Amino acid sequence: MFLFVLVVGIAYLFQEKLIFAAEKTPKNFEYEFGGNWKERTFDINGVKLNAVHFKVENPEGVVIYFHGNAGNLTSWGYVGLDFTRLNQDVVVYDYRSYGKSDGKNTSEKQLLADAQFIYDKVKSEYKEENITLYGRSLGSGIAAYIAMQNNPNILVLETPYTSLNRLGGEIYPKFIANLMKYRLPTYKFIENIKCPIYLFHGTSDPLIGCHHSEELLAANPKLKLYTLQEGTHNNLPEFPEYHIALAEIFSK
Repeated sequence: MFLFVLVVGIAYLFQEKLIFAAEKTPKNFEYEFGGNWKERTFDINGVKLNAVHFKVENPEGVVIYFHGNAGNLTSWGYVGLDFTRLNQDVVVYDYRSYGKSDGKNTSEKQLLADAQFIYDKVKSEYKEENITLYGRSLGSGIAAYIAMQNNPNILVLETPYTSLNRLGGEIYPKFIANLMKYRLPTYKFIENIKCPIYLFHGTSDPLIGCHHSEELLAANPKLKLYTLQEGTHNNLPEFPEYHIALAEIFSK
């Protein structure tokens, strides 16, 4: 019994280590991305979050990209090129403790407040009806929450989960799900989102099974789900069908 209580306590206290696989980058590191972009800093009460902002001439809109739980902008920044070719500006930022970003993640409330802060900053620079929110894996629940709280033009979720704590119960022992402070119930958020919603999911995703997207579709039949046969968790942009669908979404 003591051992079980000890394991439960450790799991609760160190759950951020299980969720956020952050990788740090030296502050003087120089990114190397193609196209026209600039590095940005979002200052949230003294905590500085690092971002890259891709720009095109005469953009039709802007994409705010919420990335997955591993890596940092050195790898995630390249997603900007998928959207600039569709005539979209792109803002991709690192969560607290990732890359050059300061601080550490301590609660779901703080994680979502950071996302809302960045949304507000971008909204001050672009018309809200031209903002697209894109959430990838961990970032899907964050993007869905921000879409629910605001009025963006489009929400796109790649490899989303029904809720983060349910996913945790699938990956780790089931009792972990009840211990998680980070629940991010995407299935609840999408019930109250007014903008069009598009999902991408691989049928062979070993981490977040395609059943998560299928259940989100059941929760909101108005959304559109693109399934990529034999697609896994990290390779959907390698499929031509992904880019065809993305172009279709942004052409509407």
